[in-house]
Amino acid sequence: MTSKVAKIHFYFPNASERVATKKQLVATILHTMKKDGNTQYAGYAKEKNLEHDILAYLGSGKPGRNLSITPAQKESIQATVFETLRKCQGALPHPNPPIFIFVYPWIPDSETRRQFGGATGFASYYTLHLFIDPNQISQRSIAETVAHEWNHLVYYRYHDQSKRTLLDQMIIEGLAEIFREELLGGRHAPWSLALSERETVGQKNALTGSLESTSANLYRAVFFGSKKFRRWTGYSIGYRAAAAYRQNHKKSAWIKIIKTDPRTVFFYKKK
Repeated sequence: MTSKVAKIHFYFPNASERVATKKQLVATILHTMKKDGNTQYAGYAKEKNLEHDILAYLGSGKPGRNLSITPAQKESIQATVFETLRKCQGALPHPNPPIFIFVYPWIPDSETRRQFGGATGFASYYTLHLFIDPNQISQRSIAETVAHEWNHLVYYRYHDQSKRTLLDQMIIEGLAEIFREELLGGRHAPWSLALSERETVGQKNALTGSLESTSANLYRAVFFGSKKFRRWTGYSIGYRAAAAYRQNHKKSAWIKIIKTDPRTVFFYKKK
């Protein structure tokens, strides 16, 4: 099975392999990636940064169980990914395909699995890093993750990513989730509506003086929670801002929406 839009590579342990820790699992993954000559396509200038992010996304569960997938499961996952990409490319074309997709095992705790389903991921440069729970493979969750991250990848082609602000981050996430909903339907993600509309307005106003910040600490606090901010505040602000903009630009092609200055989306007011 092939695709002109993407090249996909799977990095799961064999059924006979057992890894005791997540660091061992990442070491095994990177060893195989280097052996295949694929680390150069992972979207990282330094291997240690790739290692850090894979480890961070593996999940908070323990790897002491089977993390392999069968050939049939691999084929099914690949079919879902390619079909989703076909829809994505039709709705929002990537200007320079193919992208590269690396698929790894995911080890979530029970609460994270409940919230996210069977997959999660992140986008980096031309690369989509997809993490799938081999013990709960959800084709729906895989498709939703791919659609969301695809929106990021196209966005990155049209906006300078060297100095991404807090405002940029919120709109990037909001647009990706609106795109996913339009393309695939389904329920709202829990992080999109973690705050009520009134709470979102309040937090949006509270962050007025920090919107151009590039602080990683502030980003983590706003998106993932702190004493000052509820978990997923940044996602909720970005989602509601993107939804309001898209609601009043329904006839605009997604490529035009993606190219729009994120400040225009964030501060948009219905005329």
